[in-house]
Amino acid sequence: MLRRLTAALSTLSVTASVAALAVVSAATSSATTAAAPAAAPPTPVILVNTLNDRCADIVGLRLGKVGDRVEQWYCRPGSYDNQQFLMWKTGTVGTAQRFMLQHGKGGLCVDAPGSGRVAPGAALRLARCRSTDNQHFLAVPVKGGNGSMFLVHEASKLCIDVTGTKSKAVRRALVLSRCNAKDDHLWKIVAPSAAPVHPDPRAPKPVAPKPVVPAPAPAA
Repeated sequence: MLRRLTAALSTLSVTASVAALAVVSAATSSATTAAAPAAAPPTPVILVNTLNDRCADIVGLRLGKVGDRVEQWYCRPGSYDNQQFLMWKTGTVGTAQRFMLQHGKGGLCVDAPGSGRVAPGAALRLARCRSTDNQHFLAVPVKGGNGSMFLVHEASKLCIDVTGTKSKAVRRALVLSRCNAKDDHLWKIVAPSAAPVHPDPRAPKPVAPKPVVPAPAPAA
């Protein structure tokens, strides 16, 4: 089973069909079992969408609470925003890394609603971390994708997607959809220091100084 999975993953390309990815994903159901997060320290990461150059983000600037949705926003990877996640590696399936994503500030995990398999369109939200729930994802490398990956929800065999089609708009929710390499389903997992940094639209605009009027000359 794993040999067939490895062969399928190694031939996946940017133009791979949804059907091909579905076959690969289906094999993971019997090839893996739920496991607790690895004892090794997690890796701080930023998720950058390959197509629209936006980053996965938690709504607002707060620590995050159960039920907060995951969305895309301008990339602001510093400590002043909340786009940093901890990637807990929980094994491999062929060439795909299996992992859980924990929000760096608040400690909650990226989760699909309910438990187990979900339908396309399900929005990703924060929940208490449970390795036995449906919080495991697979980073499926894309051949010729320059480091891009499908982030596949293991239980549902669906990909992390941005709501809409090829949208650069911020505040778009991240949902699970049938994998499509031609839409915004490809991501790069990068270190915070390697993430793009966009101007913060919430920052106050600089105010131009008023011109200095010279004092009148003293009377002779």
